[in-house]
Amino acid sequence: KQWYQRRVRGQFVLQTQNMLDYWSTELHEGGHVDVRVPRHYDGILSDPLLSGTDLSVKIDDVNEFLREQMRGMRRHKRAPETDEDEVNPRRYKYTQYNSAAATQRELYRLANQYDNITKLISVGTTYHNRPIIVMEIMGTNRTGQVPLVWVDAGLHAREWITVASCMVFIRTLLEGYGTDARVTAMLDSVKFAIQPLANPDGYAHS
Repeated sequence: KQWYQRRVRGQFVLQTQNMLDYWSTELHEGGHVDVRVPRHYDGILSDPLLSGTDLSVKIDDVNEFLREQMRGMRRHKRAPETDEDEVNPRRYKYTQYNSAAATQRELYRLANQYDNITKLISVGTTYHNRPIIVMEIMGTNRTGQVPLVWVDAGLHAREWITVASCMVFIRTLLEGYGTDARVTAMLDSVKFAIQPLANPDGYAHS
């Protein structure tokens, strides 16, 4: 109870002073809170409201981190297009955040490469005329009707990590079918409908 009151009081005071931008909250003992702190407020480590709380810096300079991500995407965009680029998986970087357009291009590339177990469905277009795409993945040895598992990501504009992790999930399923016994058995008994970028306009804006 004391931990909870101290954490809530600290949040209230610091938020009213416009000092912290909360990225996640876990108001229970043993949980953690991710916050973005303006560089000029270097007194957070000694703030008495947060006494007894373990603090650590995960990203020293968020702006520079994002600028480096954007520089990588611009270099990626300026790279000359070749026939080999269309089937080269390195065009989409699974170790960084990618643009909405690059994410959708990768979906088309994967669907073309694994056309025996995938199907792309456009479920509409956004206000800015971006397609909203769902990828169906199902095994070739299924018998009869199978359960459908729906997965979506990127509902909110700043959910970058959900889009990235969903794309890794898709690639894991596709690469594992026929090579990984557990993935193969799962796709032969379950159909996945995956929407990795539910809000492409918001994602592109953020």
